[in-house]
Amino acid sequence: MDAMTKHSWSGWPGAWCLDCGADDPYELAMGDDRIDFDDNGNAIFSEELLAEIAPKMICPESGSGRHNPYLRKAKP
Repeated sequence: MDAMTKHSWSGWPGAWCLDCGADDPYELAMGDDRIDFDDNGNAIFSEELLAEIAPKMICPESGSGRHNPYLRKAKP
């Protein structure tokens, strides 16, 4: 996956893509208790969860900035 197909996340927690507006699927999985952690606090992802999340990591509007409230529109 090249940089032009990745989401541009707003920040964490509460991340959304600044281009397409999608929620961060890793953050949603964490909130749903679908990610386990080892004794050192490292995330452990099941193969099923990774297979579910992988296609959601491709942004259909990469670079558009359509959901970016931080962009200032130039005044005519």
